[in-house]
Parts: sequence; structure tokens; C-alpha cells
Amino acid sequence: MVKVNLKTIGKEKNSPDLLSVFVQQTQGHCLDTAGVTGSIPVAPTRHFIYLALIEVDNYKTFNILSLINNMLITDFNKSSIGWFGESSGKFQLVSTLTYYNNFNKKVIYGLGQSVLAGNVYSKKNLIKNPYYIFQVLGNQDEQKILRTDLSNHRYDYSNSLKKRKKLNDTKLSKIFKDFRLEIKKQKGIKIISFKNLYKYFKNNEFVSKIKFKKFQNLNFEIEFPINHLNISFIEKKWQAETGPILIPMNNKKNSKLDFFPSFVIFNKFDSADIFYDYPFGFRKTKKSYLKNINCEIEIYSLLNNNSLPE
Repeated sequence: MVKVNLKTIGKEKNSPDLLSVFVQQTQGHCLDTAGVTGSIPVAPTRHFIYLALIEVDNYKTFNILSLINNMLITDFNKSSIGWFGESSGKFQLVSTLTYYNNFNKKVIYGLGQSVLAGNVYSKKNLIKNPYYIFQVLGNQDEQKILRTDLSNHRYDYSNSLKKRKKLNDTKLSKIFKDFRLEIKKQKGIKIISFKNLYKYFKNNEFVSKIKFKKFQNLNFEIEFPINHLNISFIEKKWQAETGPILIPMNNKKNSKLDFFPSFVIFNKFDSADIFYDYPFGFRKTKKSYLKNINCEIEIYSLLNNNSLPE
């Protein structure tokens, strides 16, 4: 067993540099650092690197068996989005979208869980008529309310709204005086192989990040919990199906962004299929199903329940 100076780990810019340090320090010997690093971060940075095992063969070549990034990811179970005032409303956060605007400022939007709209604080008839799904998105600067009618023929036709459209969304603007996007973070282990995915499958707590480049002429990243994951140990295959997540739409007429809650499905780490507009596809009239969109997909398994504020 060869001891390694852990103070040097974490200063490298990329994995090859990291491996080079280990090869130099181990001088070709077999190194097992699992008992050395334990659960303590090896570098005082926000993104920690853990090395589970490096195996060196014949003093010249090496094989990484498990190089895992330990990162802070969004804890969607404890994050929220909503407004505050005399009457406040809070939703569980189900997706975030991050991009940099024309001033190179980082901007984050959140999407709240959809609910059936109700007559708030009513003593009777708690459900609004006609029935529609209510969902909110935005940040502290601008918000949007999504209203999607449910397909039904049983509501009261004497209602004055009987002839309205199937959508009754607001525009993206400053709707609420005090609106908060409260994101809490949690440690997560990055999934880098099918073996990792199978290992943490029983935990059933996966979060994904997807980075898009030049999609709708935009570069952005979305983060969301994986609601449904399929896995086949025999065939070594997997597939994630989830939604709603927040996807941007670039409005070419006035260069102002718009957003759709959408579904996403993927079974590899470099492309995904997207169905625009949860739940019925009313907002996207031309093409709702987009196939094989190039992207960078990361999957994380949550480590514990100790959430940290962002």
C-alpha cells in the first residue's frame, strides 16, 4: 500500500491531470484509497472529488474502476416556489432552468407542481368550474401562471367562461410583489456507469441535469427529479421518463423567452426526446415531439436527507 498526499487532489483542472498526480505518487503500485478518503472531502471546494479505487497494471497503464463526483444538487423534496403576502401560496419545486442572459448574468427559473385549481377558502364548491390545471413558473423578478382546461363535458354551461379557450395563461411579467424561488441543496453521487445506476436503484432518489447547447439558439441547463426509471440488469439497459420540466422557447419576434412545462425521456447520456407542453400539447401548435436532441445528461443519486440552502 502506498500513501498519497491528498493535499494535491482537487487542484487539477481535469481527470487526466488528476490521474497523472496519482501515477506519479504511487509510482505504479496498486492503490486503494477507499479507506483513506472515507466520507471526508479531499478538497475544500464546492464540488468534491472522491476516488474509490485506482488499479495500476504493469507499472505503466491504469484503469479507473470508479471515479465519482460528489456534488451539491437540488433537493426537490424540500425546495419550493410561490408568493407571500396577506394570502400566500407555495408549491413544491419540480424543475429549474439556468442560463446566462445578454449581460452574462446567471438567471434561474423554477417550475412548481401542477394542481387542480380551487376556490380558495370557500365554504363550499372547493373545485373551480370549469376544471383546469394550475401551475406557476418564474423567479423573484417575473412570473407566469399556466392554466390548462381539463377535457370534460360536465361543467355548468351557464358559466360565463364556457366559451373560453383551452388555455388561459398569463404573460411572463411581475405578477407578485413578493415571489420566492427557494432552492435547497443536498449531496449527490454522480452516476457514471450502468453498474452505478443499478447499485443505487433501490434508493429511488435520482436527480438529473441536462445541458443544452444551441437548442432554440440557447445554451441552458435544466435540473429535475427523475419520476420514473426503468432498468434491465440482464440487458444492461435503462431509461428515464419524467416531467413536467421547464423547457424554454425562443420567441424570434421580440427575442423574449417563453417557457413550456414538458416531458423528457432518455436512455443514454448524450441525447433526449422531448414532448413540448405538459399535459396536452396545446401551447406548441407546429411540432410537439422533438427526437434525439443532442445534450449532456448527468444523473445523481441523493446521499442523505440533510438539505442545505443554496
